[in-house]
Amino acid sequence: MCRFSKTKLMAFATVLIALMTAQSSYAAYAYVPNGDFEDDFTQNSDSWDYWGDVDHDEKNGNNFAVLYAGDEGEAVLFQELYLPDNVKYLSFDIRYKTNFDGRDYSNPPSFFAAYLIDLDTDDPLVSNPGFDDFFYKNNFGLIDTIAKKKGKTVTLDLEGLGDRDVELWFEVINEWDGYKTKVKIDNVKIGVIPAPGAFLLSAVGLSFVSFLRRRRYL
Repeated sequence: MCRFSKTKLMAFATVLIALMTAQSSYAAYAYVPNGDFEDDFTQNSDSWDYWGDVDHDEKNGNNFAVLYAGDEGEAVLFQELYLPDNVKYLSFDIRYKTNFDGRDYSNPPSFFAAYLIDLDTDDPLVSNPGFDDFFYKNNFGLIDTIAKKKGKTVTLDLEGLGDRDVELWFEVINEWDGYKTKVKIDNVKIGVIPAPGAFLLSAVGLSFVSFLRRRRYL
């Protein structure tokens, strides 16, 4: 009977675990061009388009887009994306900051909103009831969303809505309410359901590692 040395078995286990990790990482997300904003999109139009008071910024090694409720009245950041057939969710990180600057109670509050438009129909793919946006937050602190928000991360369930082109749209509208509003966007991701091969590889790997542990190789 063929026997392997402990060193060879441990080397094989290391390679298998590395493959499991790589496959899992690869299968977790679909590609979003410059979703982490590492590239300055204001100098490169291959990913995000924008108009109004929008900028790219970096702090402590983190890059993000910044939308201001500034003098132009509107800040818009958008990109066309493909949702794969196995799409599970869309997510992004948001940091919303507003400073009091002489409240004008005669005007409604400035706000941030996010939209996901189906490019085949030009209608929202998903949205809050009665509105076009799927996420809304204003300077009064009101949040209206069909997505889930945990900490700074907003996650929109898209399972069963794949195999289509969409446009993801972020905007900040200045209603001249006396507040200075700034919204940072980062880590835009499209999560997918892993391919069956990923589950099979993981099962094989876990079984093999369990075998090695029983045999006291690990």
